[in-house]
Amino acid sequence: MVSEELLFILKQNNRPDFNELIRKKASYEYLYHLSFQRSNIIDWIELKKDMHVLLWNAECGALTGVLLEKAGSVTTVCETQAEAAVLRERYRDRKTLSVYQMDLFSTADSEMFDYIFLIGHVAKYSGLLADFYRLLKKDGSLIVADANRLGLKYFAGDQEEYLGGYFTGVENRYSVENADRCFSMQEYSGLLSDAGFAKQSRYYPYPDHKFMTDLYSDAWLPRSGELNDNRRNFERDRYLLFDERTVFDALLAEGVFPVFSNSFLIEAKKLEKAGKRSVLYVRYSNERRECFQIRTDIVQEDGVKWVYKRALLKEGREHVFKMETAFAALSSCYTTENLIFCRCSRTNEGVRFPFVRGTLLYDRIRRALDAKEDVLVWELVREFVRRVLGDGGSRSFEMTDGFREVFGDVTLDKHMDCPLFCDIDLIFSNLYVEDSTGVWNVIDYEWSFDFPIPKAFVIYRALYFSYYQMFQGTHVTFRQLMEAGGISQEMAGVFRVMEEHFQRYIGSGAFPVRSIRHLMGTKTMRLADTSDPEETARFFAGKLRFSIDREEIQDGCVVLSGWALGVSLRKEAFAAHIAIFGKGGVPIDAEITRTKRRDVLDAFLIRQQKEPAVGFDCVFLVPEDGIWQAVFSVGAKKKKYKRS
Repeated sequence: MVSEELLFILKQNNRPDFNELIRKKASYEYLYHLSFQRSNIIDWIELKKDMHVLLWNAECGALTGVLLEKAGSVTTVCETQAEAAVLRERYRDRKTLSVYQMDLFSTADSEMFDYIFLIGHVAKYSGLLADFYRLLKKDGSLIVADANRLGLKYFAGDQEEYLGGYFTGVENRYSVENADRCFSMQEYSGLLSDAGFAKQSRYYPYPDHKFMTDLYSDAWLPRSGELNDNRRNFERDRYLLFDERTVFDALLAEGVFPVFSNSFLIEAKKLEKAGKRSVLYVRYSNERRECFQIRTDIVQEDGVKWVYKRALLKEGREHVFKMETAFAALSSCYTTENLIFCRCSRTNEGVRFPFVRGTLLYDRIRRALDAKEDVLVWELVREFVRRVLGDGGSRSFEMTDGFREVFGDVTLDKHMDCPLFCDIDLIFSNLYVEDSTGVWNVIDYEWSFDFPIPKAFVIYRALYFSYYQMFQGTHVTFRQLMEAGGISQEMAGVFRVMEEHFQRYIGSGAFPVRSIRHLMGTKTMRLADTSDPEETARFFAGKLRFSIDREEIQDGCVVLSGWALGVSLRKEAFAAHIAIFGKGGVPIDAEITRTKRRDVLDAFLIRQQKEPAVGFDCVFLVPEDGIWQAVFSVGAKKKKYKRS
């Protein structure tokens, strides 16, 4: 059992490196019990040092540490003696922790706790909800979080949370009512109402409640295109029956996203009590170096919305406080009012920004793109370029030690125009356009630097991310975007290297959960990625073509994007098969996402009725020796691409 192995490890090592242990074991159980990201689900809740909290089914303590940091005293209840032993050993220095086994803990008392937490396995303990109601103080809260049996990922081919199997929860195929199972939002809410909880606030953890990065609410739902991190099948293989991001966008447009959220979190109270402060949205950025890990909250206080940023670790406090200095520097050199930087002020824990009203530039362009208003799309893109080039002051580029550390030792023209102080993160989702005045407000400038950085690089980053977030698969090509920004192919190549170095700079030593699945070996299976190779081989006689748009390293994985197709003599197109091989021809497991590329088919004058998905995004772990190649094939024809 994992709990017994953990106890042995904890006793043999005073302060074991949990991240290294997860990598070494490469098993879901170790990730689940040891990952610090597990605590995101409750870290955002405001606790005080005079509070007494209860964590039910504490397991091996993944959520216990954050409660010990925030609350005055913590009572935990474990299912087994082995879990209780792990918990005591893991937090042996904490005097404010009490550990019980379930059969030794009494629920007969009343009004003992300010908060009770039940995270996961809600159905299993649903019979105790009335006891939890009694155990809470009058103004206390019960926090429950669990998977949604109607979560979109279960329609898309993921297996049921507890019992496994495809469509088990969707079809409500549960044999025992009180067994480990999932409920829908209405079912969870009904259980809490039956237990006496009059006030319920609903939240939607994403991608799920176990490894949450974003927390949405009814007052702050996701934007179109935002839900794009959907492959989190660490424990089991899954199918990929459709593009979840696209379907999420459709559900958001129809106003039914809450029904199909992958997970729920509900704060249930005894009394209907109006609070002065409510949390609308939370985002965790903790797949970075420790000194850059932060949390962003959007809250409403006395009817006014504010945005807070705070460091998750003490090592990151300086990074967060630098935003106040960055605001002053940016405001002093951006004087033409092309770009207005949202005011930043320091708080005890971080910095605070006033909430800016308007429409994100990202949303404006996306709506115009969806409506096929091409003139407006290009007007907005060119207006962005004009504003970036026309503000921020001017100085020539020169290589500095700071630049080398962050962006690498690249060769750039010394005559390139640079702002006096540079925010490199002027991406479309960080720019709010006021609907009435047309003012462009910059809402986030976390990544600002005082050494010279070309304005063209700032433009490149915004266009680069916008392409992969909304333009890819449309008639707008990457080269067209670069041309609109005045960026040559040669310049784009240099900027790509800078961006990769920047990502390594902020992610050095980090522990990206999203890439751990590749180590664990769970598979994501598609029903039909390409044409049937045997059928194609019988009559295909044409040309095989491919193009690589992007090759970079992210979170220890290679990301390879582009298009690959075969064109027959009859002008029919076939999506190419893609395989990745390491040194000596050893196959490498790769996660391949297919996309339709009308722009590519138009370039080859393809007009067939069935449109093959010739675009691809290919993700795989970087081999230890760094050697790999991609092999594209259609029928008997093959072509190879080796790492650059």
